[in-house]
Amino acid sequence: MGKVLAKQEIEQFRRDGYYLPIQAADKGEAEGMRRQLEDYESRTGGPLHGAPRYKGHLLFKWMSDLIRKPKILDAVEDLIGPNVLVWSTDWWIKEARSPQFVSWHQDSQYWGLDTTKLVTVWVALSPSTVDSGCKRVLPGSHTGPDLAHVETYHDDNMLTRGQQIDGIDEDQSVNLEVDTGQAAIFAFRIAHASHPNKSDDPEVSQWSPAGNMLLDRFDHTATMLSNGLILMVGGDKETGAQLYTQSKRITLQDSELYDPATNSWSSAGDMPNPHGSGHTATLLDNGK
Repeated sequence: MGKVLAKQEIEQFRRDGYYLPIQAADKGEAEGMRRQLEDYESRTGGPLHGAPRYKGHLLFKWMSDLIRKPKILDAVEDLIGPNVLVWSTDWWIKEARSPQFVSWHQDSQYWGLDTTKLVTVWVALSPSTVDSGCKRVLPGSHTGPDLAHVETYHDDNMLTRGQQIDGIDEDQSVNLEVDTGQAAIFAFRIAHASHPNKSDDPEVSQWSPAGNMLLDRFDHTATMLSNGLILMVGGDKETGAQLYTQSKRITLQDSELYDPATNSWSSAGDMPNPHGSGHTATLLDNGK
């Protein structure tokens, strides 16, 4: 019996080369991580590409916290032993209805590492299903030597050189479906791949109500903070029109916070002065 994995679960990993699921983070927490990623993407002009796709724990504090979670480290320790080193953290993001895919390959073919005590922990920040192009593995393929790869440089292949293993029997493969916040662990020599994302995620192209603000307002600012909360500041409010009178606009100086995890609003206090139409809000590097 390990710290979190039972003896039979460890034996199953040794035999098949994968194990799932482990609860790496609570669902609400994982959804908050996704919102922070999407906020970063919106501020930098689009989806992650190039260097920011790799070693994200050096770029995002919340990702650095994620890789240190006992729920993850204890499971890894059960499989490869203590004194765990995180070698890299990579993003694999398929946009909705994207043709991008990952061909069958083995990481051991080109990582250039000289240890067998190495696993990958794949954490889902959104539901990873067959429809959305979840990870697929070939059970037991981690026990043999590296298989022959060819380089295709296919435009839609997310691998740098489009490296792929020919002749994989898809009927023998297993889909590693995990929900938001769950993770799958697999051996670095196992053959794996993933199909394109055929779903409409993110958020299934639908809007959902976010609850009523504490105070009606317009022309306010909305800023996503580093903790995933949304800060609404200032703006204007129309007072209700009475008989024979016109409505009156009042500039507000209060602010409130929206928590997407609980779908609730709370007061964030008053500013020294009112700020209405035309004011701006800036998220600082320290998250304030």
